[in-house]
Amino acid sequence: MVERTKCGMSRVWFYHLVMVTFVVVVGLISSANILQAQELSEEMMMTAMVQYTLKYRFDNELKVGDWIEYQLLDEGEKPEKTEIKVTGKGKGGVWIEEKMQGQEFHMLMNLDNMKLLDGYMIDAEGNKETAQLLSDEQLAQAISMIEQMRQQGMRDAQIIEWEKGEGEEKVEVPAGGFTCIFLEPVFSEEYIKQATDYGLIVDEMKQESRIYFNEEIPRLLPMQFALGWIFYVETFDKIKGGMVECKHMKLQLVDYGKE
Repeated sequence: MVERTKCGMSRVWFYHLVMVTFVVVVGLISSANILQAQELSEEMMMTAMVQYTLKYRFDNELKVGDWIEYQLLDEGEKPEKTEIKVTGKGKGGVWIEEKMQGQEFHMLMNLDNMKLLDGYMIDAEGNKETAQLLSDEQLAQAISMIEQMRQQGMRDAQIIEWEKGEGEEKVEVPAGGFTCIFLEPVFSEEYIKQATDYGLIVDEMKQESRIYFNEEIPRLLPMQFALGWIFYVETFDKIKGGMVECKHMKLQLVDYGKE
C-alpha cells in the first residue's frame, strides 16, 4: 500500500483510520469469499476503501481555495478538529489536503472521473509515506467484496438504508445557522418492533440520527465519516452540498470558505 520514504517507519498510509472499519469488514467475510479475500492483502483492502469512498466525499464542483473545518465532540474531551482544503492544481487534477489528529493526507484527485491519481501522508513526526494505489481491476474486485459483505451485514442490521428526508430543517452549529436538507435512517421492521416494545418513538430516533447538508457548503466530507458509512456511502449521491452536522457522531461544521 505504501512506499516508505524514511527508514524505520512502521505505519502504513491511512492504517489507523481504517483499521477498525477493516476489522469489521473482514469479520463479515463468509467461507465462500475467503479465496477472493486472500487475493487482496490487508493493506490493499484498506487502500481500496479509501479510493472507493472518495467519489462520495468530494464532487466535481470543487475549486482551488475551497476549504472546510469540522469538529468531533467527545464528552469531557477537547473537540477534535479536521480541516480539509483544495490547495492547488496538479498533473491531471487538484490537490486536496486533509489534516486531523496531527496527521496530513494529501490526495491528487481527477474531478472529472473522481479518481485518485496520487497521494501521500505526513504523520505527526513529519515522516512521509507515499500511497501505492490499486489498479482499476484490483479496485473493482475490492468493491465487489465490499458489496458482498454489505449484503451479509444487512441481514441483521438495525438500519437497512439511509434516505433523503422530506422538507428542510434549520440547524445551528459553530459555523452559524443553516437551512438544511438531510438524510435519515430506514430501520428494519424487526428493529422497529423491538424499539416500539421498549417504548421508543421511531420518528424521534430518526430525527436524532439525521445527517444535515447544505448546498452552499463545499463537498469535502471527512475521511473517518465516510469510512464509518462504508456500507451506506453510496447514499451520499442522493444529496447535494457539504455536511453541516451528523448528530449521532457529534460532528459539526465549524467554518468554511468557497471560491
